[in-house]
Amino acid sequence: PPHCKTIHILFISIGASHYCEKVRWMLDLLERDALSPYYYTENSHPPLFQSIETLAATNGKVSMVPMVIFENIDKKLQTIHDSKDIVQFLAPRLYPEPIRETIQDFEAFVGKSIGATSRLYMYHYMLQKEYHGALCKILTKTTSTVEKILWTKFLDKGLATGMRKAMKINSQTASDSLTEIRNAFATISRQLQKRDGTKKTYLMEKDNNSHKTCDNIGFTAADLTFASLASILIHPPE
Repeated sequence: PPHCKTIHILFISIGASHYCEKVRWMLDLLERDALSPYYYTENSHPPLFQSIETLAATNGKVSMVPMVIFENIDKKLQTIHDSKDIVQFLAPRLYPEPIRETIQDFEAFVGKSIGATSRLYMYHYMLQKEYHGALCKILTKTTSTVEKILWTKFLDKGLATGMRKAMKINSQTASDSLTEIRNAFATISRQLQKRDGTKKTYLMEKDNNSHKTCDNIGFTAADLTFASLASILIHPPE
């Protein structure tokens, strides 16, 4: 019920970021949960422009997103950044015992082998001049008109070159990233395969009777992490 939503979360994001997508999906789950006190609004920016908000919120200490700001139980503003830290703090039920550490290890694996690599791989192509129009449309879709105009102008005036340099984007790193992505997808495909040839519904579902308490574990942060971080590559209609 609406009256149960007592804690407002300000979510600062880069709209097209798959790391922000992970937090957005988690916040959507919390909003739809009648027992959760959380509701949120999103403050979305194109890359680099988000730092105006995040640096102000952290007294110049942190520029990265995703970032959430909310009142804690002591009625003091609390700021958390990094998608895994945000999800672990706000949605601990997505890390059920006794497989909490297993899920966290899987999160770290997907973050490195799909999250970082897919971002580099996609930017390698989208930062080419012929795709600048499409890139601007994607990255400014949910931002203000002023930021859209400025970011579009800056992209051709050194921003694209600067992003390539800052993230070490080149043909070799893009090729290495694609190899790592394919290896990660193969690993996860094997994890989803049951011995009888059928597929698991959820990543942490067990294929034997050795962990009976976890047999019906269902949707966890492992599924959330893989689905959201792979979304930049799969680009589902949703």
